[in-house]
Amino acid sequence: MRFAYRGGWILRSGDSLSFLARSGPSILHYSTGTPSMIQLGRDAYPLPPTRGYRSIRVNVAQSGRVELRCLDGAVNLDRMDHE
Repeated sequence: MRFAYRGGWILRSGDSLSFLARSGPSILHYSTGTPSMIQLGRDAYPLPPTRGYRSIRVNVAQSGRVELRCLDGAVNLDRMDHE
């Protein structure tokens, strides 16, 4: 029932997840109460605190399985839309 609500994955510092993605720019939708930082491939992205959900543009370096790691803080990830 993941599709029935927002915010399906919570990552804390040190946690990671992997998934299949297409290369190129994407929009990551997230929510966090404190400043957090994620890493997608070789790139790190600071995530400012939110009220509700916010989105950030990220780049997927290559198609296939990618890893997203939480470097600092905690973040609730909703989804990532390929542009």
